[in-house]
Amino acid sequence: MVVDVAYPVGASSLFILREEILRTNESLTGSRFMKGAISIGGVNARVADQSLDSLYIYLDSFLKRFTGAVDYILSNASIVDRFETTGIISKELVDILNLTGPIAKASTVFTDARVNNPYCLYNQVNIPMRALEHGDVAARFKTKLLEITDSAGIIQNVTKIISDYPKEETRLSGKIVNPHKEGYAVSVVEAPRGQNMHWVYIRNGKIYRYKVKTASFCNWHAIEHAVINDIVPDFPLINKSLNLSYAGTDL
Repeated sequence: MVVDVAYPVGASSLFILREEILRTNESLTGSRFMKGAISIGGVNARVADQSLDSLYIYLDSFLKRFTGAVDYILSNASIVDRFETTGIISKELVDILNLTGPIAKASTVFTDARVNNPYCLYNQVNIPMRALEHGDVAARFKTKLLEITDSAGIIQNVTKIISDYPKEETRLSGKIVNPHKEGYAVSVVEAPRGQNMHWVYIRNGKIYRYKVKTASFCNWHAIEHAVINDIVPDFPLINKSLNLSYAGTDL
């Protein structure tokens, strides 16, 4: 969003932090984008305790620099002017379009599968319930900033929790024994863009059908409402603030 309003100087610090995070991903999982780290039934490899300790310490440094970079960006009046009152999504549209993630939270509606239907360790983790007003680009920008800082805190919290778990409880991927021969199941998880849904249908002991619905499948419908009454140069900014996935819609 900062680049789309022609302010690459403000974004430069964030690019540096992004690169550091990608390198951290690679050191933890072997992939900058953590590809293959998670698999059916568990994870592909355990993360060493010393790596988790290093991650915890790094996040302290990350949060300080991230907060400083954001404060610098928002101190620029021209940036604030481009963000505020641009691309407004009303609260009423959230339920009608089934909007989730930062888009919904920026329009005063808090929805989060980790809170509404806790899974895995989330019943042991405090997830801040944040929702902002106005529903404009500025609100979505600030919502994502809060989610980044909250996520860093959650990761630090989880590293403490799992350090007390016996190592044998870490589920490494392997052959999955399915006791069910017939039936279907649905699961909902919270992703950065919002709610992801997975549906699987088992028939004769095998996966017969499998469907994924990402948050973008519904969130895409918000853009036609967000651009009303805005100028053409604001379209790229509004589009980036919604952070929609083309591939996620085509699944």
